Amino acid sequence: MSNVKRTPIQNDVRSLFEDFSNFYASSAPIDTKPKCVIPANNRLKIVFDLFILVCLMFTATVVPFRLAFTDFDTPGWMAIYAIVDISFLADVILTFFTSYTKEAVSGDVEVFESR
Repeated sequence: MSNVKRTPIQNDVRSLFEDFSNFYASSAPIDTKPKCVIPANNRLKIVFDLFILVCLMFTATVVPFRLAFTDFDTPGWMAIYAIVDISFLADVILTFFTSYTKEAVSGDVEVFESR
């Protein structure tokens, strides 16, 4: 690693990402993975899940505030709402192609079969 000093916020973000990575990487890797199934511990999938978390926090906080205290939405806000909505739709679609963990007698197993 480089000798770059990180701020406390960068360290917090890094530890949060590592926590999510450890959560998703709970099963052993499998040699034969279908091409159409996304592993749950895929780095891009984890980043996308964090983005969806931010979208959920936005929806839970900003949308009710704007509904209560503004009379109309500007085109900028409409674009942001559209991006969030499309992101949620993409998350639903990607979830159909994501592996999942199943409990087994020998321990947790990551399932790569299509549902």
